[in-house]
Amino acid sequence: MEDIFFDNKSVEIVKQNLFKDYLKTLKSPLAPIYEEMFLKAYVYVIKSTKDNQTLGFAAKLDHKLLYFYVKESYSALSFDLFKKFVASYGINEVMVLSDDGLMTFLCLCTEFEIEKQRFSFCDNLMSYADFLSTKKAGLDLKDLFKNNQAFIKINELFFGKGVLKEINYDLEFSYATKHDFKAVARLISLENSDFLKLCDEKQLFVIKAHKLKIGKVVEPSFDYEKILAIGILSDNFGFYKSVSFDVFVDENYRGKGLGSQFLRALKFIANKINLYPLSYCDFYDLPKKQALIKAGLKISRCEITAKLKAV
Repeated sequence: MEDIFFDNKSVEIVKQNLFKDYLKTLKSPLAPIYEEMFLKAYVYVIKSTKDNQTLGFAAKLDHKLLYFYVKESYSALSFDLFKKFVASYGINEVMVLSDDGLMTFLCLCTEFEIEKQRFSFCDNLMSYADFLSTKKAGLDLKDLFKNNQAFIKINELFFGKGVLKEINYDLEFSYATKHDFKAVARLISLENSDFLKLCDEKQLFVIKAHKLKIGKVVEPSFDYEKILAIGILSDNFGFYKSVSFDVFVDENYRGKGLGSQFLRALKFIANKINLYPLSYCDFYDLPKKQALIKAGLKISRCEITAKLKAV
């Protein structure tokens, strides 16, 4: 390995070519957070001193290795290249995606301990090949809801009377507004500035329950409208034409199908604007895992952390 060096001055080669080649080796899109991590990382091109050939690349943040890719024609050198990079830069932690066969193999064959973190989910009706060939439509989230017809259709399809039989309220799917901050903050920890940004970008949705009168009786302590769940739908226009979404349901209304139905609605929106829907859950969060599967999503990968074993 004396004839190998790590060049950190040729970052554009990685961004324009090598990283895209790496993405093609995966079975599903990356989460937006991992794209952001790549853009913030220290990137090194793996080169040969003999002929200056590019063998692959590595990307790290501090002592954490994020990506390690070796071209197929140099795959026989992968193990030695990996060990050299880990030793050269004091790597003690590695981000591993289960569908990244090379990184998984290298960590299993070296002194790293595997810790399962979370599952990634994608559309169960859309293959990765479909996704890669998809052209982004001219619509975005703001365009889709320029008139009220889209909201009317979604409310009828997913939250109309009788759809959710265990919830005895009129439900309304809509954008969150700045007046909803306190109600939203009950369900998710969110800074006011981040909340306002999501509202401004039209990426934060709510399910409101309007109280129903049964004769002269109404539910006590129930305001005119109450937010039962919130959903975040964020565009990801980096390397992929995808959109990630998540849902948070008031604990008093969980287990009634509301979360899965909300996820279905957000998935429907993603399909309408021709974006690949992605979502996630912690590895041991069984209720959320079941809700995502029920909403028509499938597990696309397990995200893992590999930590260097203490000597």
